[in-house]
Amino acid sequence: MKKKLTALALTGALTLSLALTACGGGTAGADLTAGVDPAPGAHSYTNAEEIPTADVAAMTGFGLDLLRRCAGEENVLLSPASVLSALGMTANGAKGETLAQFEEAFGLSMDELNKVLSAALPEDDGVFSRANAIWFNDRDGLAVNHDFLQANADWYGAGIYSEPFGADTCDEINRWVSDKTKGMIPKILDQVPGDAVMYLVNALAFDGEWSDPYPAENTVPGTFTREDGTTQTVDFMHGEEYAYLDGEKVTGFLKDYKDSSYSFVALLPNRGVSVGEALDSLTGESLTALLDNVSGQEVITALPKFSVDFDAGLEQVLPALGIVDAFDPSEADFTGIGTSDAGPLFISRVLHKTHLEVDELGTKAAAATVVEMTEGAMEMEEPPKEVILDRPFLYAIVDRASGLPLFLGTMMEIEG
Repeated sequence: MKKKLTALALTGALTLSLALTACGGGTAGADLTAGVDPAPGAHSYTNAEEIPTADVAAMTGFGLDLLRRCAGEENVLLSPASVLSALGMTANGAKGETLAQFEEAFGLSMDELNKVLSAALPEDDGVFSRANAIWFNDRDGLAVNHDFLQANADWYGAGIYSEPFGADTCDEINRWVSDKTKGMIPKILDQVPGDAVMYLVNALAFDGEWSDPYPAENTVPGTFTREDGTTQTVDFMHGEEYAYLDGEKVTGFLKDYKDSSYSFVALLPNRGVSVGEALDSLTGESLTALLDNVSGQEVITALPKFSVDFDAGLEQVLPALGIVDAFDPSEADFTGIGTSDAGPLFISRVLHKTHLEVDELGTKAAAATVVEMTEGAMEMEEPPKEVILDRPFLYAIVDRASGLPLFLGTMMEIEG
């Protein structure tokens, strides 16, 4: 019998599946968190500033690789932080070659990934919040390793729930995701398959006000030109920043959110350079270096108002990044998670959902990732630069302390 693993981003979940059931009402399963309290002293980095630059570059590189595989003619919005959280919890139960492939794709050992994620992502600082949870099927024949649950409590603060899977489980996980993303992602699962045995879920939410909001009178209609040459009339928010970016094939700017803990990053491909070509020119190291070397030069900007809703199954994308065995029931080694009398555990689905709104006051964003497992500055004298986002561009929301991108996206046409 096959087994499933699903992932959701800004909210992420890992599911091990057993049977197909429709969603219905119900009560929460038993919370087992008390049995796996986080161990004191488990986190070796006391704050995000301590995280090595090479580790941030590796995680940024993973996000860029994922974005390259998903990018195309449509708008794409991913949360590397959410995907890494959901997959990281899952990989804490991987062994042998399965574990090695996770670590190769991440560019980090699991020990280092656990330490970085625990330090880089605050639980709730009033702007950004994250939550992790594990549901597993309370049935005869499934044995879940305590060490696996303990590791995810230690490093991810995961709530742990055990219950017989059924219609209630689907609604329960959807309610949890909706609550943790502040209603921005109201639903992530349509059903809990009958062979599901576990869900590992990560949820992220971001609600940031600009440090310097755009005055309403500075929002005026303008023309946005798609890569195929067609145009659309959209509202552009005009302003000026003192945070200019100059890369190999892109120019851009940073716009801070209130208290400067987070920044919106806009990267406009040079004339004649497509979004795909600009994305191909970026590596984890080069993007991290670009964000570490912001010029204080004045830059005149125009940012379109937009909103994005994106969802994708990453089970076809992740094998292209080297995570292959985890999706193969004959090769996957998740014995660190536990054992089932119905056969070996493997990942069947990785679901990713994101939402983002950008306007004069700030940005709201959320993401969910579900992994389903189945059985079987100073002012310059130079004249100001200009970055007018009137054609397709790249963007990100970045945690300034760690440098980790919380979101990465491509804007091919304006929605909203």
